[in-house]
Amino acid sequence: TSPAGDPLDGQPGAATAPAAALATLLFVSGACALLYQVTWLRELRLVFGATTQATAAVLAIFMGGLGVGSAWLGRRADRDPRPLRLYARLEIAIGLIAVATPLLLWLVRLAYLAMGGTTTLGPYLGTVIRILLAALAIGAPTVLLGGTLPAAARAFETEHDRSRGRLGMLYGVNTLGAVCGALLATFLLLEWLGARATILLAATANVVVGLVALRLAASVPALRPALRLAPASPPDAPRAADRETGIRAAPRFVLLAAALVGAAFFVMEIVWYRMMNPLLGGSTYSIGIVLAVALLGVGLGGAAYGPILRGKRPTLALFALSCTLEAVLLAVPFALGDRIAVLAVLLRPLGSLAFAGHVAAWGFLASLVVLPPAIIAGFQFPLLLGLLGEGREGVGRHVGLAYAWNTAGAILGSLAGGFGLLPALGAPGVWRVVAVSLAMLGSGALVLAPRRGRFAIAAVGSLACAIVAVLLVSWPVGPTAAWRHSSIGAGRVSLERLKSRQLVTDWLRRERRAIAWERDGRESSIAISNDFGVTLMVGGKSDGSAIAEAGTQVMCGMLGALLHPRPRDALVIGLGTGSTAGWLGRVPSIAHVDVAELEPAVMHVTEACAPVNQNVLHNPKVKLRVGDGREILLTSRNRYDLIVSEPSNPYRAGVASLYTSEFYRAAASRLTDDGLFLQWVQIYELDFRTLRTVYATVCREFPHVETWATLNSDLLLVASRQPIAPRAGRIRERLREEPFRGATQAGWRTASLEGVLAHFVGNDAFGRYIAGAGPARPNTDDRTILEYQFARQAGGPGRVDLEALRSIAVRRGEHLPAWVDSGIDWDHFMLQQAYLPMSEGAAPTLPPPGHRLYARTAAMSAYLNEDYAGALRHWRESRATSPYDLSELAMVADVMAEGGDPAAEGFIELLRRDRPVEADLVLTRLQLRRGNAAAAAEAFEIALSGYRHDPWAWTLLVNRALPLASEIAAQDRAVAGQRLFAALEQPFAAYASNFTRIVARLDVARVIENGVPREYARAAIEPFGENGPWVGRYLATRADCYARLGDPRAAKARQDLLAFVRGLPPQPSDL
Repeated sequence: TSPAGDPLDGQPGAATAPAAALATLLFVSGACALLYQVTWLRELRLVFGATTQATAAVLAIFMGGLGVGSAWLGRRADRDPRPLRLYARLEIAIGLIAVATPLLLWLVRLAYLAMGGTTTLGPYLGTVIRILLAALAIGAPTVLLGGTLPAAARAFETEHDRSRGRLGMLYGVNTLGAVCGALLATFLLLEWLGARATILLAATANVVVGLVALRLAASVPALRPALRLAPASPPDAPRAADRETGIRAAPRFVLLAAALVGAAFFVMEIVWYRMMNPLLGGSTYSIGIVLAVALLGVGLGGAAYGPILRGKRPTLALFALSCTLEAVLLAVPFALGDRIAVLAVLLRPLGSLAFAGHVAAWGFLASLVVLPPAIIAGFQFPLLLGLLGEGREGVGRHVGLAYAWNTAGAILGSLAGGFGLLPALGAPGVWRVVAVSLAMLGSGALVLAPRRGRFAIAAVGSLACAIVAVLLVSWPVGPTAAWRHSSIGAGRVSLERLKSRQLVTDWLRRERRAIAWERDGRESSIAISNDFGVTLMVGGKSDGSAIAEAGTQVMCGMLGALLHPRPRDALVIGLGTGSTAGWLGRVPSIAHVDVAELEPAVMHVTEACAPVNQNVLHNPKVKLRVGDGREILLTSRNRYDLIVSEPSNPYRAGVASLYTSEFYRAAASRLTDDGLFLQWVQIYELDFRTLRTVYATVCREFPHVETWATLNSDLLLVASRQPIAPRAGRIRERLREEPFRGATQAGWRTASLEGVLAHFVGNDAFGRYIAGAGPARPNTDDRTILEYQFARQAGGPGRVDLEALRSIAVRRGEHLPAWVDSGIDWDHFMLQQAYLPMSEGAAPTLPPPGHRLYARTAAMSAYLNEDYAGALRHWRESRATSPYDLSELAMVADVMAEGGDPAAEGFIELLRRDRPVEADLVLTRLQLRRGNAAAAAEAFEIALSGYRHDPWAWTLLVNRALPLASEIAAQDRAVAGQRLFAALEQPFAAYASNFTRIVARLDVARVIENGVPREYARAAIEPFGENGPWVGRYLATRADCYARLGDPRAAKARQDLLAFVRGLPPQPSDL
């Protein structure tokens, strides 16, 4: 059909495809393209690994194929008299070829693994091979995909569409279809159908679209070439109308601009993914939402282009304004900074309604940050096409060239962003650079724009936007650690912390203060939080606390070494704090420990944890291999006695591929005959259905699976091909030797067989029962259902706890391993089981009153509640003669010391054998209660000196002992006070109890200066930095101290104090 009144005689054919029909086809086509992109990228990451290099190789082929296809087929579309038929054939061809991609991906996998991956090929040749293999698998369909938009544009555009607004509508609808594809893949298809079925569904849809388009093409007349009455002008020569408006004055600049805006948008996509992860949780859902919102903005912007211009020709000045406006819209959320993080916490309770509440909150946050600049980016593409020409003339070629340059820019942006800019500048730095670059691009376009028409308005608007954008990314602080490294998306930030403005400020300052080091690596944002010991933060989530999670990190590997007859070679997937690999490297029989770590920046954290991880990076037995753990395992030719898989939580995007049947099958094939595979599994925030999926997957590949608990909320599945049958006597012997004795004491505060056995949950039969207790599908490469199941529960209450699992095992008689002998002290065993919740700060499990172990357990419970008298009373009621483990020994010694009981000395000396730091801290309490400040100060100094080298003192005991420093100082300010002030100056090993140490030192300073803060107080305040606690006593001390000393920071300190006073009533504080 043609518009009414369009003269056909002497003009190029004006017949166009029906608008609604073609728009519908383009919508479906866009959805299919996104399904392919998501699915192919996912499948090739399973082959090549999840590294930035591997992802970049795949994206380069996908985006490059689109660009090549667009440029090549765009020219052909201009020559084809029936472009709609060309479009239909392309859609059918895409569908038919896409059906074969699962087979091609399987062949690529075989070829890549046969070559040995990057393990054998090295990073550079490996990248080349990845590109070639990816091209083999998906190159052909992506080239054809690139030709669909030019062909459709040629069929849809009219001769008299001066602004090419119809093309903008077509582009917008196609992109909105991509939004639909992204959401379908994320929330439905990949979980419920799997990757192969999703590809088949998209291919079927392509064929159907092609058949419908063929039917439409039959009813649309062929386009006729124009009648040329004069010599044709060169293709890029400006016409008279163009010279007046400046439309085609600089086609090369237009194409260059297409590349630059493509690069800018793709770099920002990387930044958005990196920055939004901490707020949204970093799951597949959150990444899919960010992608969908970005595409939604592009689609809306493209669709809005035509109605906004209303048939008028676009100008370079308008393009300049769009660039600078996009820069402003990028800069606004940057300037809002941590306010967005606070908003994310406030929206978090929506998830309590249903999972849809989380999705709504994530969508709102992503829209706030991503949607406005994405709308402008979508507006720019048809605008650039309008600058290249008008109407149908050369539209296929123009679309092809602009799209090719745009995708080329996107490829360069992804490479520059992932490999250079992000590691060099950090995500906030890159955010700034992109905003400023867009402002500069707009300014450059303004220089080239002709000074006619509404140029003055556009120029003023562009310059104003450019200035505002630069100011917004230069002057405000921007996102800090409270956004970048707090676990908001993981549900670890309670709304209780933000009930008032005072609490909000205190939380922001606490989060900023805790981060001692941060870096954007190639794969993730990495940071060290050191308020309470070195903690590895990855993408806004704790991935390992060197001390608090030692029970898991140390014992994941050491339990395997304890159970295996004689381990020699080990593989650890995930370096983290380095504790698993470091302790394994100390086992005398072990000759080699290979470690796979995805993110090189993690090594800085590992080095900071050297006192905890046995200096792993300098152990010649340990070989670190930077790369994807899955790829390293699949391509390795080595066989191992122990394989320890300790990745991040399965809900994090991509991690679930380390929990699939195929991965476990590969691990089993790399084990020696008596080798052990050890898989860490969280049970917090988990339901039984998801747990059954984990067990069903592991038990599918391993005939023998035992269940252990490393912490109260962490399981360790010990899998093997042969029955695990160590001798109890051999384990007892090993527990008397190093490093096993030191490891079990560090991780589980025990060195007895009973203490180790207390961590056993269930035998092989128990594992098989859990796997088959209800409907559960295994987690496979094709359907990684675990990442979706875990993600829906992240941050929630969870329905699985260790006690429930133990009850099932006991009821079924499956709670003990087959190798248990008659020498077990069952009271010792049961008491150790009762104490296991203490590993994560919970109260011990109390048996019923009257039980023979009730008094001992009640004593520990009272001690945890700081009821020293009650603890001592219960201990004496128990009539126990000696404590069973280090925690009970420290508890008994400490409660006796608090009462000044001379019997404490004997327990202190027993404690000194294995925990000298704890012994001296208890001795400090004993001497203080006896009124001997000098002896107490001496013991305290010795304890702190030891704690700088030995990180394994009981954190609870240390945190209770450190405040004793101010009590000692109060008895002897001149000597003991100054000695303790100096003793508290340096951090302890691995920054253990760091915040408690700093607070204790400030308290000592207050005592020394008798409440009149001067030099001691200033020295004690310095470690808090610019983000000290937002509490009245601290702020008043700081303001008073700086004022008395004439410190240049006095005015700021006074301002902070006044701001606090003007707020809500001061909150209670330990300061």
